[in-house]
Amino acid sequence: MLRKLLFPDPADGGDPPQPDPPAPISTVPAADAPPVSRVVVVGQKSERELALEREVEELRGSVSQRDTTIKDREMQLANLQDENHQLKKIPREPVKKKTEDWW
Repeated sequence: MLRKLLFPDPADGGDPPQPDPPAPISTVPAADAPPVSRVVVVGQKSERELALEREVEELRGSVSQRDTTIKDREMQLANLQDENHQLKKIPREPVKKKTEDWW
């Protein structure tokens, strides 16, 4: 019974529920709206906000450059350590296989 109420079958003559139409989005603030809401709706940025965004972008650029130089340095260090390890490794003599049978 509950299923028929929630999900009516169009074959039984019931119409499926129609979703409510979405509310229109207005980019024009109301005349009596406070100034803060007008700034949020319109998207205006102050000079301070623009300066802070530029500063953040500069910091991101410098951090990414620093990260790449650190990564390059670490890779070079790892390669040198590998090469040093290979050069210091004592060569092993090949193990001779026994050819005589114990039987």
